[in-house]
Amino acid sequence: MNETEPLVLAAERARITEIDLQILELECSLRALRAERDLLQGRLDAFKYPVLALPNEIVIEIFVHFLPLYPEPPPVVGLFSPIVLGQVCQKWREIILSTSALWKGAAVSLNRYSNFDRTLRLLETSLQRSGSRALSIAIDCITLYESVVTPFMQTILSHCARWEHLKLCVPPGSLACIQGPLPMLCSLEIPSLHQFTVALGNDASPILAFQAAPCC
Repeated sequence: MNETEPLVLAAERARITEIDLQILELECSLRALRAERDLLQGRLDAFKYPVLALPNEIVIEIFVHFLPLYPEPPPVVGLFSPIVLGQVCQKWREIILSTSALWKGAAVSLNRYSNFDRTLRLLETSLQRSGSRALSIAIDCITLYESVVTPFMQTILSHCARWEHLKLCVPPGSLACIQGPLPMLCSLEIPSLHQFTVALGNDASPILAFQAAPCC
């Protein structure tokens, strides 16, 4: 054995002892930190925000007043959308998703920069959550091609029996898909007949889409 080897081995054993002591100290520190964290989390979990203690009926009434006054439809996404309220906490999300009164209006504004697929999914979901309620719908996409607008028109058309208020700023040809009775429709806003004449030409067929709307 080399004369220096015993010294080296002793130094390594001493270093291992130091490391073990450091590990023990760190483990003690971790246990103390975990205990403090659990204590703080327990206090937070026990705290009840006053607004979360309100009865659901009152919360729903507050939500209704947050949205635009019916029949003005809220946007399907963005500020003043029911989705915004559902992002606050789990309880609010549950209330939003289970309250059809908050989904009876849907406004879609499209432009060439819109995420059309996501907007369409949100529109479909909004209309499904409205249950059997009368609807106020607005679609603004007058500058887009009919191929872009068609899926949105088909989506709202599947709920046409519940249309109560309708505002359509869409390419004129998109109105051709509207067929069947519209028993609840009582207000309608579309571009002027002059705009249709210019867009479709003088030989265009008359627009008959809304003849079956006795209340309008």
